[in-house]
Amino acid sequence: MGFFDKVDGKISKVGSRAGEASDVEALKAKVKAEERNIDEMTVDIGEFYWNAYADGRFVPDPASMESFKALEESLVKIEEYNRAIEDRKAAGQKEREEIDAKLKKKEEERKLAPDNDEES
Repeated sequence: MGFFDKVDGKISKVGSRAGEASDVEALKAKVKAEERNIDEMTVDIGEFYWNAYADGRFVPDPASMESFKALEESLVKIEEYNRAIEDRKAAGQKEREEIDAKLKKKEEERKLAPDNDEES
């Protein structure tokens, strides 16, 4: 086997590996796309059955009832947390308004103080 035959063989191997890698990556991308599709469809199916359960049109199999109950509990907790967020925001707003009122009162008292007239 001559020098050029060896070089040609090595170049062919490199080309084969590059082609293989390219094909494998393209196939991996297709697998990922299908996995995303499965995830989306699983969510759609889950939403369908959850909505049917929530509307009283579906009774889950005992094996999956625990998951439905856990999801229901999580939704209740989310509602509670959202109410707590709104309550905290309202309390914070009230607190800031009280601080503003105190500052305004102190400013007015400072303006009315007798030694304040001498500074003007």
